[in-house]
Amino acid sequence: MKSDRRLRGERRKCLTTCVLPLVSVSVLLLGSGCATSSPCAGNHLHYEYAAQVLAMPSCKATMELVSPCKRRFRTASGRELLLGGPGADREVAGFLGTLEEGKSYRLPGAFMEYRNREAGPNE
Repeated sequence: MKSDRRLRGERRKCLTTCVLPLVSVSVLLLGSGCATSSPCAGNHLHYEYAAQVLAMPSCKATMELVSPCKRRFRTASGRELLLGGPGADREVAGFLGTLEEGKSYRLPGAFMEYRNREAGPNE
């Protein structure tokens, strides 16, 4: 049976080599303001709901296909935006179906245009 001193040393080693790096990365990611920074300034932002897309700051980005329910956009500076996902609302999912791979879009303007087309003329 290992002594208490040796066991504490092994725990400390595991803590410093396994747990602390994960905590540091988590704090770094949370502290970077990913959820609130501009999609043209942040490294990676994800929008699944119409309200999120409508609230995003305007930027121009080129669409790249990721999966049937998600699209990745990249700005000229290399920043990445993700729209959609398995939990995306109907409006965002419908919008994604209208996009063409390799084409540039002004966001959220293109989404607003889609909404207006889908709403049809006011009666």
